[in-house]
Amino acid sequence: MTWQLFSPDLPFLQEMTIKQVHYGFWESIQPYLPLAAAVIAGTLSTIGIFVTCNLAKKARDISEEQKKIAECKLQLDSFDKRFYVFNSYKEFYTELISKNYDNEAKLLESYTKFHSIHQQSSFLFPTNISVALEDLWDTLHGITDFRVDKDKMTIEVLSLPDFKNFQNDFLRKYKTIREAFEHYVPSFLRE
Repeated sequence: MTWQLFSPDLPFLQEMTIKQVHYGFWESIQPYLPLAAAVIAGTLSTIGIFVTCNLAKKARDISEEQKKIAECKLQLDSFDKRFYVFNSYKEFYTELISKNYDNEAKLLESYTKFHSIHQQSSFLFPTNISVALEDLWDTLHGITDFRVDKDKMTIEVLSLPDFKNFQNDFLRKYKTIREAFEHYVPSFLRE
């Protein structure tokens, strides 16, 4: 704010200008406000960068954890399917040697059901195990043919040399496949 003084009696006051000067707090820091604003903006930007980096790191950690979970789920799903097929060989074998079928049609029904499960093995296992399962399948097929000729599984039938050969062949092959199958058990189930 400024004032101009005019006085006809006092010539030295002619055209004299008086300025009101305030030297309060804001007036004293006003020249430094642009610098302070720049420092504050820079500090806030730096904090924002650190927060963003921290959030990105946490998001990456979460995505890595989700990847591990997805891999474990895939291993478990694959194992479940493989185990179902693998276990069906033992179940069919047990059924063949222990169940007394009323007629040949029921035996062939079980055989057909197992055959559909057997066909999945070539898709679920690598070639070496798939070939071994095919060999085991041939043994089970031989036992099935043997069973077609027998109405009931009696102790006499179970002690026949042909049946003993089929049984020993199956158990030997099954043990070999079981040892190879242990490789497919997911690591988190082994611990």
